[in-house]
Amino acid sequence: MSGPWNFHPVRDFDALQACWQAVNLAGPATPLLSPAFIAPLIEEFSRGDELLALRGDPASPDAMALLARTGAGRWQTFQAAQSPLGAWVHRPPHTLGALAPELLKALPGLAQIVGISQQDPDLLPGPLQSPGAQLLEYIRTARVTISGSFDDYWAARGKNLRNNLRKQRARLEKEGVALRMETVTDPAQVARAVEDYGRLESAGWKSVAGTAVSAGGNQGRFYQKMLESFCREGSGRIYRLWYGQDLAAIDLCICGGDALIVLKTTYNEAFGDSSPSSLLRQAYFRELFEEGRVRRIEFYGRVMEWHTRWTDEVRTMYHVNHYRWPWLSSVKGFVDSRARPSRTPQPGGQAAQPGAAGATRAGSAGASGAGSAGASREASAGVSRAEPAAGNGTRSSGTNGAGSSSAALEIRTYDDLAALPAGFEPLFARAGRSS
Repeated sequence: MSGPWNFHPVRDFDALQACWQAVNLAGPATPLLSPAFIAPLIEEFSRGDELLALRGDPASPDAMALLARTGAGRWQTFQAAQSPLGAWVHRPPHTLGALAPELLKALPGLAQIVGISQQDPDLLPGPLQSPGAQLLEYIRTARVTISGSFDDYWAARGKNLRNNLRKQRARLEKEGVALRMETVTDPAQVARAVEDYGRLESAGWKSVAGTAVSAGGNQGRFYQKMLESFCREGSGRIYRLWYGQDLAAIDLCICGGDALIVLKTTYNEAFGDSSPSSLLRQAYFRELFEEGRVRRIEFYGRVMEWHTRWTDEVRTMYHVNHYRWPWLSSVKGFVDSRARPSRTPQPGGQAAQPGAAGATRAGSAGASGAGSAGASREASAGVSRAEPAAGNGTRSSGTNGAGSSSAALEIRTYDDLAALPAGFEPLFARAGRSS
């Protein structure tokens, strides 16, 4: 071990969570990286062999990260599918571009690459181009900024959205269906609300896909523990829309700083033709505008068509890989460009999977997304999970993401440059035969 970084087993997070939160509040200041979110995430989804990295004075660290080994010499930030952001926090004026290479040199063994996954440029600006750094686009995501009155915001929405919801409300009223929004903030009511969420989601397409939340599964336990913790702090909100005595839609949300974050959404498919998720969203958006407590509503899912009905604010999230040797980044980029010239690279060399986590279907949205497709069906964003900075092979600097048919990139040592594959010749045109 070298440098100012120290490493602890992931089980030490509970003992060090006050330090973690202090760094979070000084830096990104997001509830998605607060101990109330990270601790249950570790409890339910970590392998147990991750490291908690801490830089500087243990009583007041400059930076902290949760790191998972993804193969020989390869590390990335801990990234469960349920978390929109990679587990990294640091204090200003320190920068990711300076801290990540330093961390790479301090990691156990001869680390070749460390990946910092799923970062929001509004919370953590990406590093400037530098030797050994590979900045990769992740997804485009949307937000709604709360400014002015809800009536002004609503008047700026498209005619189709406004007319559709007006017609749905009128039809339901004509049919004698009373609409009622409920906001759950009591920790004692969270378990029942998560159970209801799982019941609705399990009745839809996610049950067939095997990704539905169930109260007894690790997803259900995570959301229950996490939301109970946020509700105890006064920062958890579960919005529920009722059609009379029938539950029609649920959004699981947390607040922190000046933001409300929509983590998951689902609806009762029996009412899918009345756009229940959109009716729920309209109701609590109005409430948020009138309260004035938060300034932003964040979705963090891959931007889809239905997002553009509610906002035109879109930004691109990113991953960054840092390589021990700058030339490795150049070789990696060269290989990617030759092997997959028409596809966007992902951490460790994955190519973006067109349509992944972005299909529009009836049912519920996976982590960090929610939606309605308009008058007849509801749209949903599937889970968009960070791919490893490098894959699971034993010799490669990175592998392709899940579902990719491409082989892992391997790092090989050549004693004679003449043995290099022909495609590498332009990189070494000025090199001697044995240099």
